[in-house]
Amino acid sequence: MEKRTRLITGLATSLVLVGSLIVATPAAATTDRASIQLRQATLLNSEIVNGQRELASLSAREQALLTEFGTVSTVEYSTSTTVVSASDYRVASAAAVLGESSKAAIVCKTKKHSRTAYSLANIALYMSYHTGGYCTNGSTVVSASWVDGGGQTYWAGWSNLGLINKGAGMVAGQGRSFSQQSFQFQLGTPWPTQYTQPCLRVRGISNLVVAVDSVCGLY
Repeated sequence: MEKRTRLITGLATSLVLVGSLIVATPAAATTDRASIQLRQATLLNSEIVNGQRELASLSAREQALLTEFGTVSTVEYSTSTTVVSASDYRVASAAAVLGESSKAAIVCKTKKHSRTAYSLANIALYMSYHTGGYCTNGSTVVSASWVDGGGQTYWAGWSNLGLINKGAGMVAGQGRSFSQQSFQFQLGTPWPTQYTQPCLRVRGISNLVVAVDSVCGLY
């Protein structure tokens, strides 16, 4: 997956030469402070993820630190396609509908569509994915299937609440499928401060064309 680099805004490094001394300006001090906070937050998160610390043991300052670097800034998407084996049940199912003589022309594929959320400091916070399947007879899509869907969290405070919706079917000559996952961020507050239910959809259009989007549902 290709990642765009995001920089912490408002941070700049500047040095001023005073006599024979190099004096750090406030901008440089701000950069140093931000770098230290990022290292502290990353180390703290690692300790929690590895079971060395419990969320309940965090101080108010530590909670604030994880919240600052756990806020979603951008999301990025990635895809991958796999050709299904000719012995797969989906090929046999499509042949049963179209006729056994068409089996040699049937091609089935799966498409995995992933979505990863990042903080402003380019930290991966959570990821969701959907894998959809579709079969063609060489030109026309003839079937659709829901293969898999799920998610994972990487940052303390974020929780994966699970798969809340999914589906697959033929619509307008396309083999469509989708998954919807639920996530929330809650740390030191009586309610979640971030909440999201992202959708990922795969649309098999032809043997050579497959599209992905973020629509919740087949239509």
